[in-house]
Amino acid sequence: MLVVWEAESKRHVRYLLVRVFKMDDAGGKMKFDYYKIMPEWTTKYSPFDMGYNYAHYFRAPHRFVHDLYNRVKWFIQRGQRGYADCDVWSLDFYLCRWMPAALKVLETNNIGHPIGMTRRGWNTRLRIMREGFEAAHEIGDKMPDRPEFNRLERKMNKGLKMFSKHFLSLWD
Repeated sequence: MLVVWEAESKRHVRYLLVRVFKMDDAGGKMKFDYYKIMPEWTTKYSPFDMGYNYAHYFRAPHRFVHDLYNRVKWFIQRGQRGYADCDVWSLDFYLCRWMPAALKVLETNNIGHPIGMTRRGWNTRLRIMREGFEAAHEIGDKMPDRPEFNRLERKMNKGLKMFSKHFLSLWD
């Protein structure tokens, strides 16, 4: 692809070339930087939350077809068996992504609670479980520093212990 610029001066041409090309560390050769010439929206956004931005897919359209195929395949797998191959790659992260929302629905529906427990006590336990899963997600996603990690780990352990204790009571 040939790109033509209207340059105001030789200095302006040099500036444009420096922005588009970057020096290779090994041989000192100029290396083309594809993403510098792409419009900003192509590097900022991604189609259908597919993982790569538009600029990458313009450069490698076969990758878009491959990713789209995988998304459809995983959608069908979730419909047939309840989970997809990509969910099993990191099952803990997958569960931590949707479990807090499911526990929040149980908390807000207020349809039922275990025998021998008040509605307020059950909602408190559901909140502790939800916060435990959120803490586990944050640990896996953000890699916090040591004091924050310890705080999140305590919250996660408390929530998961509560989850295991009341596992058979998670119904609506």
